[in-house]
Amino acid sequence: TNCAMEYPNSDTTPKQGEIFLARMRNGIVHAAEILESRIVDDAIDQQTIEYFVHYLNYDHRNDEWISIDRLLPEKGAPDKEIFISNEQQQLQQQHSVGNGSLTSYSQKRTRKLKSRRNNNLNDDINDLSLDSFETADLTRKDHKINLYCQNLCLLARLFLEHKVICYNVSDFLFYVLTEFKKNENKERFIGYFSKEKDSTTGFNLSCLLCLPHHQRKGYGKLLIQFSYELTKLEGTIGTPEKPISDLGYKAYLSYWTWSLLTALKDKPEREVNELSSITGINNENVLETLSSYGFVKYWRHGNYICASKRVIEAKLQELSDKRFLSVDPQLIRWSPSIKGKSKKN
Repeated sequence: TNCAMEYPNSDTTPKQGEIFLARMRNGIVHAAEILESRIVDDAIDQQTIEYFVHYLNYDHRNDEWISIDRLLPEKGAPDKEIFISNEQQQLQQQHSVGNGSLTSYSQKRTRKLKSRRNNNLNDDINDLSLDSFETADLTRKDHKINLYCQNLCLLARLFLEHKVICYNVSDFLFYVLTEFKKNENKERFIGYFSKEKDSTTGFNLSCLLCLPHHQRKGYGKLLIQFSYELTKLEGTIGTPEKPISDLGYKAYLSYWTWSLLTALKDKPEREVNELSSITGINNENVLETLSSYGFVKYWRHGNYICASKRVIEAKLQELSDKRFLSVDPQLIRWSPSIKGKSKKN
């Protein structure tokens, strides 16, 4: 049913922070918090109000702009949230047309693939290739590369709401991960990440994308590790550009944990700066990751790391059981950039 409504005065107009019942794309009515509002022109050039809402108890990737007719007149009390049933949640995952639906679909599908890989690992692995693309001036020679990188950014924008830069790609390097399917004799695109050529803020990764049906296979962490291996080759300390999506932060936290615990395995007591220079992970991310394990201690004028060997070995064993992909730094062919010349990676 069409729930169009009018708000006659400012007292009843939805305001930022208030919670209303809203109709989601699949027809389910759910409590939503008003985050922002804007005035837009509709199809007949009349101004109408749209609201940017967050559905309570849903991932923020489902936040969206909705028209006023999708808000129900009744307010939802903040202390009385509307919870949907398990059947409705399954319906939401199957039929929603947002980023979250693509992710949930890929999670269901890749569970089967992962179990099949564990049972017959050697027969199912295909060749992976990681290629770099450097954009340059829009000359005839580089036009195709620039267009390809612009298309990568536009593809990422379908899944990453905060993705802004799509056309001005000349200041970025792009690293594209593909998989060679032996049975098809074809290369398939998996994902990519980009980074600034000369970052003044210490960002070693600007945008990271893995297609939904390739998620939860370790490809995201593989690209993250590669970005840090480049950081170490450059002799710098890096961190990803903010904001980071929920799935991206989860992948980063897993990589940071593996990298830091590996460095602490032989020497459980290290200074934060020492650990940062070994791994290429900046101090803030080091403290953020290891504080959850109680490894961060304060002594005299700063923090230092004092880890438990038992916890390190147990966590590393847990991570190794997942058989995630990793980069062999010795196989990376890299040369530092020289002003006036192209960088080759």
